[in-house]
Amino acid sequence: MHATSETVIHTSVPNEGRVAEVLNGRHGRRFRRSLEREGRDFTRLLRKWIYPRLSYTIRKIDSTEGGAVTLQGGTVLKSSKLARVLRGCHDLLCFIATIGPGIDDNIRRFMSQNRLTDMYALDTIGSTAIEDVVDTFHTMMRDTLRKEVKGVSLRFSPGYCDWPVTEQKKLFALVDPVRIDVTLLPSLLMVPRKSVSGVFGIGADIQSPPYNPCSHCGKYSCKERRS
Repeated sequence: MHATSETVIHTSVPNEGRVAEVLNGRHGRRFRRSLEREGRDFTRLLRKWIYPRLSYTIRKIDSTEGGAVTLQGGTVLKSSKLARVLRGCHDLLCFIATIGPGIDDNIRRFMSQNRLTDMYALDTIGSTAIEDVVDTFHTMMRDTLRKEVKGVSLRFSPGYCDWPVTEQKKLFALVDPVRIDVTLLPSLLMVPRKSVSGVFGIGADIQSPPYNPCSHCGKYSCKERRS
C-alpha cells in the first residue's frame, strides 16, 4: 500500500475538558478574565485562531529488524523501540499536523504588550489543541481500519525514546508539508510552532492493547510517558 492523502480535522477547538484544566489554573483564569475585559468571547476566538490541518502518507514496511524500520523505497528509521512498536504492522502511516499560525501570531502580540500570563496560557492551549488534532486523527484511523479487521499501533514522533529528532527530516521527505503550509527549519523546529510530525503502524496482527515501550522504561519523570 502506497498512498498520499490529506485530511482536515474538523475539531476547531481543543477538547473542552482539557482546556478547562488549563483555564482552572491561576494563569488560565487570568487569561480568561483578560479576554472578558476586552469584550472577547474565548470560544469564538479559539475557532478563529486555530485552523487544524493534517497531511499524511502510508508506506509499506519491508522490515523491523536490526533495531530499525525499513520502508519500501529504502527509507530507514533508526529506532529499536519504534521497530518493536511496529512488529505485526505491514504499513506505516507518516503524518504532519498543524493548527496554523494564529496562535503563534497572538503569542507574539501578547509578548509585545508584555502580557506574559496571557502568552503562557495561550501557548499551553495551543499545545493542547495540536495534541487533540493528532489524537482525533489517530482515533479516526483506528475506527476506520477496525472495519477492515486491522489495528493501529501507538503513535510515535521523532524525539520520543531512542528515535532521534533529526529523523524528522525523513518524515518531511515522505509527507508533503507544503499543502498544509508547514516548514522544517534547519534547527529542526517546525513553523508554525504548534505542529507535530509522527508515525503509527497499521496491521492485522497488532496486539491488544498495542505494545507500549513506556511499560519497560524507568524514566518515570518523562513528560511523554504513557500509562
